[in-house]
Amino acid sequence: MSFAGLSDYLDTLESSTELLRVRVPVEPGAEIAEVTTRVAQSTNQAIVFEKVTGRRLGAVTNLLGTERRLCLALGVHALAELAERVTGLLKPPKAEGLLDKLKLAPQSAALAHLNPKRVRSAPCQQVVRLGSDVRLGELPIAPAFLGEQHAAITAAQLWTRNPETRARRLGWQPAAVLDDRRLALAWSPASPFAESLVAHRRRGERMPVALVLGGDPGCFLTGQFPAAPDLDPVSLMGLMRGQALELVKCRTHDVEVPADAELVIEGFVDAEAELAQLGSIAAPFGSLAIGISAQVFEVTAITERAGAVFPVAVFTPGANEVGCWRRALERVVLPLAQLMLPELVDWSFPDCGGRQRLAFVAIRKTYPQQARRIAGALWALAPWMSTKLVVIVDEAVDVHGADEVWRRVAANVYPPRDVFTQPAPADWWDHATPQAHSGANLAIDATAKLSGEHPRDWPAELVLGDEVRELASRRWAEYELGADPGPTS
Repeated sequence: MSFAGLSDYLDTLESSTELLRVRVPVEPGAEIAEVTTRVAQSTNQAIVFEKVTGRRLGAVTNLLGTERRLCLALGVHALAELAERVTGLLKPPKAEGLLDKLKLAPQSAALAHLNPKRVRSAPCQQVVRLGSDVRLGELPIAPAFLGEQHAAITAAQLWTRNPETRARRLGWQPAAVLDDRRLALAWSPASPFAESLVAHRRRGERMPVALVLGGDPGCFLTGQFPAAPDLDPVSLMGLMRGQALELVKCRTHDVEVPADAELVIEGFVDAEAELAQLGSIAAPFGSLAIGISAQVFEVTAITERAGAVFPVAVFTPGANEVGCWRRALERVVLPLAQLMLPELVDWSFPDCGGRQRLAFVAIRKTYPQQARRIAGALWALAPWMSTKLVVIVDEAVDVHGADEVWRRVAANVYPPRDVFTQPAPADWWDHATPQAHSGANLAIDATAKLSGEHPRDWPAELVLGDEVRELASRRWAEYELGADPGPTS
């Protein structure tokens, strides 16, 4: 299922009681954040704020804040279904011989129409603001939290190209507002945006960029999925939605953006320009980020749909909408990681770690020190290179139950042997690192130890036998204890 834009998705949410509307004027920033947080903790619906005081656009928050809305946006019934689809797309059947190639030819032809289409005019350019008409202060955002010094665009996707390979680079990117015509972009030196900026610097060019808001929400999510190096992320969007994505060239440079977007902010980043030193700003996982150095984004145009609605992600401690985005990512990447690591059984990235900084990983253990290899392999995956704490457990442990994971840590870990660290890149919002962008990751091997890892015999877990389980099930009615809850695991 694909959507013709954000308004189409909102109509679908409204018809299924997944959407609330606030029709009275509200203050940007703090009031929107407080209302969104209260709704997220109760009914967890998406909210459209139709009138934002002093701003020309309305806002929508908590848009993809539940798994149900994620699945609706991605056109699946469950995230596991999405993982199977992505695995099939990124690992197509091999054509061994001429006959196999002929069999695959119709499939290849059928997919060709899903490549991106270029259009000359687009809904996202119905209203165009250039030069002195560009005013970021008209957007429905403002500092929301105590001590926060910058308004920020929090639900945008950054689009650019590597000038040497022409490969598209895109992904979720918060942007702090410096003034009416300048934004600040903070990214890790390990990010693809940093790679593209270096390539532009070598050529003596500014890097053209575009912040894209709205459009088909499935494309926003798909743009965060890892893809094979030779697969265009926009082609992946077409494959996932079953319909080619239409692209239009920006008004002030050659970057192409989704034609169905609500709003596009165009401009350039100059690699030679002095970095902006930001004051405190809300970070995605519930704290203020301070002392951030960021690239300056000089805005050259703002284009939008007539009557556009502006998406806002509210950063709060614990579970929030950003965590939901990452839940989709972790489910999609799991089967791809299992192709590389067959012993990987399951993983979980809890909300308390922002679904990024803490990982519980279950493995099928067959040799000593296997947990160290798995931790290193996880840190090699781009979405989780900055996962600060990884706990490795045996395959029988449910990694979605934190108490059970920590019980294994308490029972199985001898710290001098089972706790290890390695240097690693850090996210820009990680305030715990002594130096920006440079941190360290820690892993805990909470698996049962094999011969060669531990000099003593390793005890077995307490398990009740099948005979007594069957006996209790057979006699449950005699106990007069109500309905049989079934055998314990």
